[in-house]
Amino acid sequence: MSPEVIFTLPAISAVIGVIILDQTSGKHTWHVEDIENLPRPFSFFAPILSYILPTFRLPMIQQGPSEPDAVQVASLLAQRLPADLVPDIIDMAELWVDIPLASSNCKMRVTENEAGRIYLLADIPSTFPPHALRSLTFRVTSRDQGWSETAFHYTYKESWTWFEVAILPPGTEESQGPFTGRHIITNINADFEWHTHDVTWRYDDENEDIRDIVRSLKPGYKVAICAWARYRNWVNRVQSARIDCQVHAVRRM
Repeated sequence: MSPEVIFTLPAISAVIGVIILDQTSGKHTWHVEDIENLPRPFSFFAPILSYILPTFRLPMIQQGPSEPDAVQVASLLAQRLPADLVPDIIDMAELWVDIPLASSNCKMRVTENEAGRIYLLADIPSTFPPHALRSLTFRVTSRDQGWSETAFHYTYKESWTWFEVAILPPGTEESQGPFTGRHIITNINADFEWHTHDVTWRYDDENEDIRDIVRSLKPGYKVAICAWARYRNWVNRVQSARIDCQVHAVRRM
């Protein structure tokens, strides 16, 4: 056995032992991404450790303006402009408050047999002011099985794994699925790399159907990201997803 192997095997075992010890003792919460970012050869153990380490909900970090931000700008404008004009100016400037609705980094594998399976479900909050929703943003990190018999590798052509967004009216049970929704994302054909796609639906979208969906959403409705796959051997692999919404919070001064 070469000296490199004699050194590497105990080192790898020690790193894995420390990770598991930290995880169980609560000293550090390890995510699979932590292992993937380690130097080689330790990063090769990320797929194995993904079955050992538990998965966690992603932190719901606000990605856009907060309500205090919007209120502060509105207050400054009100010092120079008529107060009744300020809400419309804030709205036209798209200074909308970002509200994270749901996120997950639980890995999922969907084949044709499970097509339409819900990966992430978000509730429209009961605290929303009427007609205040301005947009929905969907972010998905995913890939397919990494190979295919088509001639369009590394493109979106003839890719048979994708995502749809389904709107569930009040009283709808998840068990009633699969739900046919509106297409948002297609995975790149035959690519082992994870890719992140962002899609935004706006209340003033060019697409009339999307406009109607955003404007019709009210408290009690649910928004679901569903994973789809078609044909044998096609696999939709999901790493993470999140749903955010943007709200016009300054309604009056």
